[in-house]
Amino acid sequence: MTVQPGSRYTEAERQSVGKHFYDPWGHVMIEEQDGNLRYVSTTAEALYLVNTLPLPPAPPVEYFAKEDEHMPFLAFKFMDDSTRWWEIAEVNGQIWYPLDMNMGDYIRIPS
Repeated sequence: MTVQPGSRYTEAERQSVGKHFYDPWGHVMIEEQDGNLRYVSTTAEALYLVNTLPLPPAPPVEYFAKEDEHMPFLAFKFMDDSTRWWEIAEVNGQIWYPLDMNMGDYIRIPS
């Protein structure tokens, strides 16, 4: 939209600009009201974006198997999901079969 010179919009803008004093950020600092100048205080909030590095993965939990424990049970015990037993099996290559663990086997549980 192009504003024609001498239109009512141009006059309104001239009156508004003539009665206000703006800071460098465009906030009204001084305005005229009923022939008197008054200071307008505005507060500004700053938003800071902080770029953080991702946290390193937590070290695996070290565990010694007890009698009659197997990987699906340990997955439920430590991860609250027995179907994630394969994650434990991946970390523990020394155990060949997930249901065949002996008492005292050293197990690492990924976090």
